[in-house]
Amino acid sequence: MNIAPQLLEKYNVPVPRYTSYPPANHFDEQVTGAEMLELIRSSNNWAPDHIGFYIHIPFCRKICFYCGCNACTLKSTSEVTRYVEALKQEIRLVAKALNRSRKVTQIHFGGGTPNSIPAEMLEEIVRLISSSAASSWLRCRSIISERRMRSTTPSRANISWGSKGLMM
Repeated sequence: MNIAPQLLEKYNVPVPRYTSYPPANHFDEQVTGAEMLELIRSSNNWAPDHIGFYIHIPFCRKICFYCGCNACTLKSTSEVTRYVEALKQEIRLVAKALNRSRKVTQIHFGGGTPNSIPAEMLEEIVRLISSSAASSWLRCRSIISERRMRSTTPSRANISWGSKGLMM
């Protein structure tokens, strides 16, 4: 393969991991909760008007040696329960700031390993997003979950997402 040196020089720079959006170098600890809500409200005027949710589940049964994700080893069910309750509180807060005419086109569970927590908790999160929304939100085109296939059993793969299905 023959690659021009100028091309190699151009792209030989550090970049955020592909899983980071917005990239970590755009995070700012100075943003307050009120400013975050105002940014969400102002996004109601942007085009396109559809939205997607990324739900971070940071837990893993075992951290992979190559992992660069924001993840922690799953220690107890109570730890997961506290996290999911806080997550649901944030979903309710964000839902209040969003224009109900916007359509949710994707819900993406990432991590960590989302299938490391009880499937009922993932279903609960999807139900909350659906119930916090107007009927137009229910047109979600896809619900996607990152998975550790080694720990995915047939029963764990058949989480009930209503009529939407699940991509892994």
